[in-house]
Amino acid sequence: MENKKYIIYGAGKQGQAYLDFLKQKNLDSVIIGFCDKRYDVIKQILGKAVFSYEEAKEQDVQFIVAVGDEKRKTKLFKCLKQMMLDTVPWMLMQMLPE
Repeated sequence: MENKKYIIYGAGKQGQAYLDFLKQKNLDSVIIGFCDKRYDVIKQILGKAVFSYEEAKEQDVQFIVAVGDEKRKTKLFKCLKQMMLDTVPWMLMQMLPE
């Protein structure tokens, strides 16, 4: 994981929790930012840039999907398959224990 770079898809509680977890393990340097539909409002979280999807896919990095709501997560994956991105390596992040 340390040699690759990632963008966390989802800048909400799940995404922030994932970044916090990586910080605790001194692995947060692999995250270049977040991708979120509210990129134009959020701009930056926890010192990391927030990208639009179009900007994020130009970064040539892998995505970590950090969406906690099952309905939104399912909708996201359906959308990605429709966009023919099912060949892109995606990692699914489940809820971190509190």
